[in-house]
Amino acid sequence: MTAISAPASSVTSPYQATWRHDPATAATILQHAVARTEHPTARALLHLRLARAQAALGEAADCRASLRAAEHNLDRTTPDPAPAWCAWFGPEDLQVDTGQALVDLGDTGEGDRLIDRGIGHLAPARAKTRAVFLSYRASSLLAQGHADEASVAATDSLTLARTIGAPRCVTLIQRLRPRFEEHSQAPGVTEFLQASA
Repeated sequence: MTAISAPASSVTSPYQATWRHDPATAATILQHAVARTEHPTARALLHLRLARAQAALGEAADCRASLRAAEHNLDRTTPDPAPAWCAWFGPEDLQVDTGQALVDLGDTGEGDRLIDRGIGHLAPARAKTRAVFLSYRASSLLAQGHADEASVAATDSLTLARTIGAPRCVTLIQRLRPRFEEHSQAPGVTEFLQASA
């Protein structure tokens, strides 16, 4: 099978749209990109990103269908190497982003278990990804009312992001501050709020 690399605009634009909190635009771009992509790893990643956009839009059935498609494609084998833009993508990424999609749909318990499992399998060299995933975990724990555990994940994410110089990761964590402020009496929260100021 010949891999068709998605053009840079179809790979980067969904991230930009998501960062601007525009999941509808991201979903439209990703649907187009999936239709033009053949390599299973690339398709898996695009389906997963589509699922995240659909979860943000509250489209539960479509989101779950996209999650199944992502898992199916990641399980497929091919002699061709994955395109460079998605060669890093593996089962741990699938677990964490599936977990975050479930959290966005309100299934915080199962979502958090998947996020935690994915973080546990992440290679140590992927520090920036770990920082992002820890911010997801902090958010999912907050959604379950576990502010003390969330403050640990958020502090770990913040420390790692600052250590490696990842300002977007720092921003992800700082966006959680208003939610933490609602739990200022929980252990560890005051310390996190001070550290993230």
